[in-house]
Amino acid sequence: MGFYIDYAEIEEAIDNATSYGRSNNGAIVVAAIGNDNTNDLQYPAAYPKTIAVGGTDRNDQRSSFSNYGNGLDIVAPATSVPTLAYNTNQNIPADNYTIFNGTSIATSQVSGIISLILSMDNDFTYLEVADILRRSAQKVGGYIYTPGQGHDPNLSWNNQMGFGRVDACMALIESFKMKSDVTGPDRICTTNTNFTLQNVPAGQTVTWAVSPTYLFPSTGRTGTGTTATLRAAGTSVSGAATLTYTVDTDCGEYEVSREIWVGVPNTSMQVDANYYPICLNEYTYINAFYDPYNSNPAGNKDADITNFIWQQPAGVSYFTSGTRNEVLACLFTTPNMYTVRVRAVNSCGQGAFQNVYFNVYGCTYYSMSLNPNPANGRVRIALTEMPLDESAKVILQSENKDTREYQEYSFDSPPQRIRVFDLTGAERICVEDPPSDSSYELDISHLRPGVYVVHLDHRNGTVTRQLRVE
Repeated sequence: MGFYIDYAEIEEAIDNATSYGRSNNGAIVVAAIGNDNTNDLQYPAAYPKTIAVGGTDRNDQRSSFSNYGNGLDIVAPATSVPTLAYNTNQNIPADNYTIFNGTSIATSQVSGIISLILSMDNDFTYLEVADILRRSAQKVGGYIYTPGQGHDPNLSWNNQMGFGRVDACMALIESFKMKSDVTGPDRICTTNTNFTLQNVPAGQTVTWAVSPTYLFPSTGRTGTGTTATLRAAGTSVSGAATLTYTVDTDCGEYEVSREIWVGVPNTSMQVDANYYPICLNEYTYINAFYDPYNSNPAGNKDADITNFIWQQPAGVSYFTSGTRNEVLACLFTTPNMYTVRVRAVNSCGQGAFQNVYFNVYGCTYYSMSLNPNPANGRVRIALTEMPLDESAKVILQSENKDTREYQEYSFDSPPQRIRVFDLTGAERICVEDPPSDSSYELDISHLRPGVYVVHLDHRNGTVTRQLRVE
């Protein structure tokens, strides 16, 4: 039964069935999309909470009569399908079979496969069953299946075939994979630790492997079948491993994997001063954040770190603070490039040191002026060293790096180049590596009267000033 008009009463019934049926797991409503060879799904297959089924022939092509289009979930054989559903008003066929054409017969096959899935575990939800059918469908017929084009953004879909032709065996394998689970801790140390693959179908052959093997001693990878016993190769070992179980079934093999952290923490830390620039004669607070942005596996995340160990620069006054000793406060009194070392600790022990380098200087910048301005013949570029005030320090944070103010206040070393541009953007003067003096006299005698822009390029950006030539 199908039609091209929607009914609120039917939609309400489908909503209730998919929400509350089967003890709130949701009934699975399967509907044929129609036999009119149109780019339109019949109702109720057009309703999003149904499994919309189209038809194929023996060559895995869309049945010539099958509808198609948006909302199509899956296809199944619908052309010349042998069936016992013969017309009782006619003579009984000699072999008791007759030939059936139509998306209705395709729908009955999909319904049978859904029953097979639920016979494994009747607690599968309506959405899980739909996901199993879509993921296990075969991309047949030579059609182009485009990722993200259908109503599941994680799968590929085709306007004629939906997510593909239904496959009973692969649907069972997807069901096995969905219910299989590896139990065990997220992190292992140097003691033997067991992992077990749960919910394996009875009578199936199970093997396992773990990689990379260098994280484990040869005697630290034992166990057979669903049980693996693992331990780290030593107290300094650090790394992510993948434990993979392979289950061999009558329908083929499937794999279930689990990521494990082996040993002590790695050096995946962000170590940053809470404020830049780092100035002399004031305490700078340096913070260690373990894995704030990197997607480390479970077992090697910030929550797994018990404390941090610091190694401060020689001759620098310091103290540590924080609930896990995650803050190092240093008082720098001499301009220099300093090295700070920090290591993270978890229940397996201490990780390797991470070296972080900080440039500490007097916290001044060069203020640039042009004298005279307006000028004629020559102009003097004067640099005056100025202390950074608190408002300037606020601007000198990384998020402001592309702003004009940042480039002004970060001008803390002699200019690398002086350039003069006219208002059309044409470069009129360029002086590479000017003398590192506090002032520089620039010959502008060849410039025509007008307005120009002077650029002083330094290591952190460019400072600009407007110059009028008379």
